[in-house]
Formats: sequence, structure tokens, C-alpha cells
Amino acid sequence: VSLLSFLFQGAKAPPCFRAGDVNGDGSLELTDAVYMLNHLFKSGLAPVPPYPACGFSSREGELSCESDAGCD
Repeated sequence: VSLLSFLFQGAKAPPCFRAGDVNGDGSLELTDAVYMLNHLFKSGLAPVPPYPACGFSSREGELSCESDAGCD
């Protein structure tokens, strides 16, 4: 919901864009929300690592992570 609100309703940007890039393509788009919903409700492919563990992605790319906070 947060990702969709950001993409389509001008909601506040998430503190870590990388966390929203669940398909690992280096961008934050509608496809990420669809990918996540497909995983949650239709047993689709899981998000890219570090999922299901808590932690930071080792992927480099255009998306930044402004938050240094760890996982709760």
C-alpha cells in the first residue's frame, strides 16, 4: 500500500527505495507492487534477497537508501 501510495498518490517517499524494489530490477515501479501482491496472495516468486532475512541488499543501483536503520 505504501509503495502504491507513493507511486500514484504523491505520498511521502519511503526511507529506503531498495526495500521497495522487490523484483530486483533496479527501479521502483508498479511492477514491484504487482510482484509483491502476486507473492503474497498467489504464491508467486519471492522477493530478491535479502528476503526472507532481515538486512540490507548487496545490489548496487540507482535506488538509494536514506535510512541506516536496521530491521525491527
